[in-house]
Amino acid sequence: MRAATLARLSLVALVAATFLAIFYAQELKREKKLLLRPYSGVAMFEPGGGGKAVSGLDGEAHFSVRASVPDTLEVSIVSERTHRTVFVTNVRVREYRSVPVTWDGRTAAGGPAPPGDYRLSIHFRDRDRTVQATLTLDLLRPPG
Repeated sequence: MRAATLARLSLVALVAATFLAIFYAQELKREKKLLLRPYSGVAMFEPGGGGKAVSGLDGEAHFSVRASVPDTLEVSIVSERTHRTVFVTNVRVREYRSVPVTWDGRTAAGGPAPPGDYRLSIHFRDRDRTVQATLTLDLLRPPG
């Protein structure tokens, strides 16, 4: 096969892939949002052994998840610094119903998570899709 023919075929393949990508992106925009909550922002907390911490902040991170579809959600708390998952909980949600979630600042192994910012990664099991929530959990000091 000559180089000119190969170049033409490559160009046609790239143009076709570009158009398909545009149509796919438009289709994704039309889909309803799976995750309706948690809202964006920062939830600061300082674990200190139940209730309020010495600083007056909550001793646990409290937030709720709400989805537009019924599903089982795998809520992962991921360190923003190391990008490692420190804690995972499973939550069953019904369509448009909020479900409260609490994190006490401990890892899945039971030890204290290091202070810092944590993000939420929420995996919809039935749909096999993962959504990154814009809520940040700010752990001020490890649980004591």
